[in-house]
Amino acid sequence: MYVHSLTLRHFRNHANLNLQDISSKGVMIVGKNGVGKTNILEAISLVSAGRSMRGAPARAQWNWSPPPEDGGWRVELKAAASDPQYPQHHFAVEWEEGAAQRRFWHNFAPLGPRRLIAEFFVPLAITPDHDGILGGSQTEQRRMLDRMVAGWSPQHSALISQLNKLTRERTLLLESQQFSAPWCAALEQQIAEHTVAVAAARVSYLKKLAPFLQLRRGGGRALGGMALSVAGPIEDALSAGEPSVQIERACAEQLCQHRRRDAEAAGRRLEVMPPKIQVTLTDHANQVKQAGDASTGERKKGLITWLIAHVDMAQHWVVPVLLLDEGLSHLDSETIDTMLAALDELQCQCWI
Repeated sequence: MYVHSLTLRHFRNHANLNLQDISSKGVMIVGKNGVGKTNILEAISLVSAGRSMRGAPARAQWNWSPPPEDGGWRVELKAAASDPQYPQHHFAVEWEEGAAQRRFWHNFAPLGPRRLIAEFFVPLAITPDHDGILGGSQTEQRRMLDRMVAGWSPQHSALISQLNKLTRERTLLLESQQFSAPWCAALEQQIAEHTVAVAAARVSYLKKLAPFLQLRRGGGRALGGMALSVAGPIEDALSAGEPSVQIERACAEQLCQHRRRDAEAAGRRLEVMPPKIQVTLTDHANQVKQAGDASTGERKKGLITWLIAHVDMAQHWVVPVLLLDEGLSHLDSETIDTMLAALDELQCQCWI
C-alpha cells in the first residue's frame, strides 16, 4: 500500500496539516528539531496499530494550542496499492476528550475491531527506541518478533491479546484462593492452546523468513548478515513434528503444577515455557557474533536487514508501509547507500 494523502487535525504540534498527491514510494521528511517530523510517522502508524509507536496515550497526542473546538484530534489518510487497478482506501482514526478509546473508520464507515484494518494497511515502524533491541532483553525481543509476526499474520495480535487476558484471569483466580479445580483447569487448557498457537506462528514465520535474510540487495551488495531463531520446549517440540495436542497437554500440566508459584507472583506476567530469541550478526570482517556483543550501528543494520527481508517476504500478501524514524542514524555512509538502494528495490512505500 502507498499513502497518497494525509490529513492531521490538532494532532501533536500539527494543528492543521494536509499532505496531498503523494506519489513517490520513497518519502524523506527533512526539517529542524521539534517541527513534527516524527509526529507525521506516528500519525500514519496510529491508523492501523491504534496505538502510538512511541507508546504515548491518546491524550498526549492532543494539540492544545489553540484549544480545538471539538476537544480532540483526528488523522485521515488515503492509501492504495501500487497497481492502479486496485481501489483506494480511506482510513481515519480520532480521539475526543472523555472518550474511553479511539474510534476508527474505513471508507467512511465505523470500524469495530481495528485488526480488520490490517487486512488492507500494515505500517511497520522503527524508532530510536528500537536501535538496541536486538541486544536487549528477551522480553523486548519477543515483543519485536510478535510485532513482525502480526504484520505477516494479522490474527497474531488478537491471539496474544486473548492469551494475556486468559493469563490475567487465571492470576486473579489464583490470588483469590477461592476457586474450583475444574474451573482453573479449563482456563489453563485455553492458555495452553493459545500459547502453542503463538509459538507455532513464531516458528512458521522465522522458517519462512530465513532465506530472505540471506539475500543480497542494493545492487548485489550484502546489507548485513543476520540469523534469527527461537528456541524453547514448545518451539523445539513443534519443530520436531510433535502433535499440537500433546504439546498443549504438557503446557496445561505445567500450569497446574505451578499454581502456588503463580499465585505468589504478585501480578507479574508469567509466560508458559518462555522461548529464547537468538540473534547473530555478521560484521564487516565476516565475523559472526551475538547481537549483544555487536555495536549500536551493527545492531541497527541488523534490524533494518530484518525489516527489508520481512517486506521482501510479504510480496504475496499485504505489503506494509515502512516508517523509519531516524532510520539513517548510527550507520556509516556505505551502509546508508546500500540500505537506500535495497529499500528502492522493494515494492513498498518507505517514509524516513
